[in-house]
Amino acid sequence: MASAAQQHRATRFVGPVLADLPPAARYAVALILIAIVAVARHALVPVMGVQAPLLPYVFAVFAAALVAGFGPAIVATLGAAVIATALYADSNIGPQLLAWSGHVVLFVLLGFLVAALTHRLQLAYRTQSQTLAAVTAAEKRLRTITDAMPALISYVDSQHRYVFNNKTYREWFGQGEQQFTGVHARDVLGEQAYAALKPYMDLALLGRAVGFEAAVPYNGGTRHVKADYVPDRAQDGSVQGFFSLIQDMTDQARRTQKLNDERLWLAMSMQVGKIGAFEWIVEQNHNHWSRELLELYGFRQGEFDGTREGWLARVHPDDLQHAQTSLDRIANSDEQAFEFRIRRHDTGETRWMQGRTKTFRDASNQATRVVGVNIDITERKQIEEALRESDRQKDRFIATLAHELRNPLAPISNIAHLFTDQRTDLPTLRQYGGMVQRQVTTLARLVDDLLDAARLRRGSIEIERKPVAISSVVEHAVETVRPMFDAKDQLIKVVSNGHSARIHGDGVRLEQALINLLTNASKFSPRHSHVDVAVANVGEKVVLSVRDYGHGIDRELLPKVFDLFVQGDQGLNRPQGGLGIGLSLVKGIVEQHGGTVSAQSAGIGQGSEFTIELPREPVAVIADA
Repeated sequence: MASAAQQHRATRFVGPVLADLPPAARYAVALILIAIVAVARHALVPVMGVQAPLLPYVFAVFAAALVAGFGPAIVATLGAAVIATALYADSNIGPQLLAWSGHVVLFVLLGFLVAALTHRLQLAYRTQSQTLAAVTAAEKRLRTITDAMPALISYVDSQHRYVFNNKTYREWFGQGEQQFTGVHARDVLGEQAYAALKPYMDLALLGRAVGFEAAVPYNGGTRHVKADYVPDRAQDGSVQGFFSLIQDMTDQARRTQKLNDERLWLAMSMQVGKIGAFEWIVEQNHNHWSRELLELYGFRQGEFDGTREGWLARVHPDDLQHAQTSLDRIANSDEQAFEFRIRRHDTGETRWMQGRTKTFRDASNQATRVVGVNIDITERKQIEEALRESDRQKDRFIATLAHELRNPLAPISNIAHLFTDQRTDLPTLRQYGGMVQRQVTTLARLVDDLLDAARLRRGSIEIERKPVAISSVVEHAVETVRPMFDAKDQLIKVVSNGHSARIHGDGVRLEQALINLLTNASKFSPRHSHVDVAVANVGEKVVLSVRDYGHGIDRELLPKVFDLFVQGDQGLNRPQGGLGIGLSLVKGIVEQHGGTVSAQSAGIGQGSEFTIELPREPVAVIADA
């Protein structure tokens, strides 16, 4: 490969036509051209004479410079002077020696001038050709590079007309290269897209580099793009256009939106399901907890130190050993599930958790990372306990029902036996008939209570609403239970400042509710005690309370006292009897009248008070009634 100096010399002395010939050949060509002109000029002497014999050689010098280069043109100039002098200086009709010498000097100067000008023209032409070739090559390389890029690349002039677009840009808009050149951006982008992008274009043409992301309504549909506009400044500093680099982010935006949606769904699912996730880096003894898990444990951001010890500090003391054993097993098992209790950091509330873990190991089978979830299963545990309690209540109810049915059936059976005994006289039979009637009445009451309980659970108990005076409800209920109170020498004290109050409801059902409360008060009060019944108008409500000073209600039983089949502990002989239905019936009847019922007791041996609140009948309705 020629050196830089050799290339420079070739540029100086070699013309563009015979640039590849050896130097000797190029000089020979120059001499041949002079010889051809000499022969031709000499042959034309009879026609042209000997005037201006050197003039044709100027063309030979120009041809030598053009074909062979600067050096051969100089040789041709000198050779022509020598040949012309030899041919024409000694002629009889030739000029004098001094005049001829002047012609030769002028010719040589002219030859040098022609050679130099031709050489300079060649250099300029070659430089221009090389520059054009370089620009063409650079443009080709640039287009090759830009065409290979997935981004949309273009150059837009100050009039918003396209000058350059890469292949991706053209394909994106479905047009050819020539269809873009000189076309206004509005015609390519569409009116809506152009209106959305024009403010950014104007900023770029003001000399500001602009970068933005936007959803652009192109003609083919809205696309999410990320764009950069870079201004192109002329030498005088004016902006003559801008380069545009656009990335179509639509698919990525959709994937990002889908990912964000899935994360949101997952977060919502975890929140609704009370699930929190964690990652434990074993070697570093560091835990990363999700926001949901921090909330389950009652931590705010930054309060949990992320250590194993920090987690164990929140485990319930009774489950601490179990939790430590479960952690130790993680190193030897790939997946594990265990249940434990925690105490929330903020409130100290005890909650049940279920932990599920998956262990990841290195090449040496050592545990390196544990990921898992904690699930708040407190409600599930409560439901399980409620189901177990329901089963226990069902078993107690069946036993209670059998006991309650056996009590009246035993005397009925005995009396039936006496009926078959011929020795039994008529007065005795009548006496026993009364006993049978009372036992049958007890059985009927048990069956009615069971039927009412079933109706309440189905919501089908019948309520016949009409204006009812609360005083009549209290009076009838007291009269109904008075024999029971008299049998135990108990008193009923009625205190009322609301006897004139009326309600819109079913008097019979309300009497049934009050009778149940009074019956319970008598059952669970000792002999010679008294029960207070109070009636009062409180705002728009009628408040009816039954207060006894008897057995009272255990604090643990008080929240469940109105549940179906719930009873206090009466021992094996069940001296008070009952199925645990009465208070549930009271609650159902009162609620169907739009009221509430509550129970208060200071504990066992402290008596109890039941309060019914019912909406009063409006004054206008009372007047109409």
